[in-house]
Amino acid sequence: MTVLDVVGVDAGYGGNRILDDLSLTVRDAEVVCVIGPNGAGKSTCLKVIAGLLPWTKGEVRIGGAAVPSGSVSDGGRAALGYVPQVRNTFPSLSIRENLLVMAPRRWSRAATEARVAEVLNDIPQLADIPGKSAALLSGGERQLLALAMALVRRPAVLLLDEPSAALSPLAADQVFEIVGRLKDSGISILLVEQNARQALAHSDRCYVLETGSVALEGAASHLLDDPRLGALYLGGDLPAETFPLPSPGVS
Repeated sequence: MTVLDVVGVDAGYGGNRILDDLSLTVRDAEVVCVIGPNGAGKSTCLKVIAGLLPWTKGEVRIGGAAVPSGSVSDGGRAALGYVPQVRNTFPSLSIRENLLVMAPRRWSRAATEARVAEVLNDIPQLADIPGKSAALLSGGERQLLALAMALVRRPAVLLLDEPSAALSPLAADQVFEIVGRLKDSGISILLVEQNARQALAHSDRCYVLETGSVALEGAASHLLDDPRLGALYLGGDLPAETFPLPSPGVS
């Protein structure tokens, strides 16, 4: 079953087109990664789906129902959990307070407390320090908190924007271990990631973007050693083991 469809979308900033006729799908309980060089439109894709950026052409469907362009408040997007790369926690609040504020207002206090306890139980690295201020967390702990915040509302689809960026190898492994457990629990995940090998190793399928369009797509296990991937990243006929080429920049 398809839970997310992006169909022929054009989008950008200030008249500058970033996405060009972009189409992708995410199925039930599937991890799909989106990779590509800096400026390819990876993060822009997630912002469009989340309703933070309007599109000028195309359609986005969640659970088979079309959602409006540039709106974060429509009911269809209630099934989404979005974890941006930066500014994804409230530094002045504790871990537990960050989780509490994510609960829908319609929930009772008891239901909210129960859900926060469930989320903390699933992420033991946070469960031992619920009163710690988010401002004092390590990079890995902060990313785990951002993931936990998105999970409070029980999303059907998670949008993750470069969850391993600037993390130590150990912290990145912890994040991807949780990604695997979330998939096993039935949550679908659309993952934008700068570390191509890490992303492919933890995904079912992959879309490779180049200048806002899909240049390659297929099973992640097949693309992992596809020499065309190295060529797209580095501009030449290079073996796949030469990538990724991590560097900061707009994506």
